Amino acid sequence: MRSAYNAKGFFEKHTVSAQGRNSQREMEVSGGTASPVVGEKLQSGLAPLRPTFAVTYLLIGDWLVSGAVALIEPCMNTVAFYFHELFWATRKERQEAGLAPLTA
Repeated sequence: MRSAYNAKGFFEKHTVSAQGRNSQREMEVSGGTASPVVGEKLQSGLAPLRPTFAVTYLLIGDWLVSGAVALIEPCMNTVAFYFHELFWATRKERQEAGLAPLTA
C-alpha cells in the first residue's frame, strides 16, 4: 500500500490487487473523488516539454517557435537513442567476434 497526495490535495491510499487478468485498482479518497491514473499519465507526458519550452522561450521570446521546439525535441531524442543503442550493440558484437571495435 502506498499513500500520496493527489493534485487536489486529498490524501489517497492506493492498493493494487491482481485477480488473474482482471487486475483491479481500488482507491480511497478522503474528501472527494479523483482519478490519479489520468493525472499521473498527463504529468509524465508533459514533464519533459515544460523545461524545453521555458528555456526556448527565454532564449527566443516566441511562444510558437518554443512550442514547436518543445514538441520536436522528444522526437529527435527518440531517433538519436535508436542510433545510440545500435552503435553500442554493433560495438559489442564486434568485440565478441574479436574484431577491432568501432570508435565514436
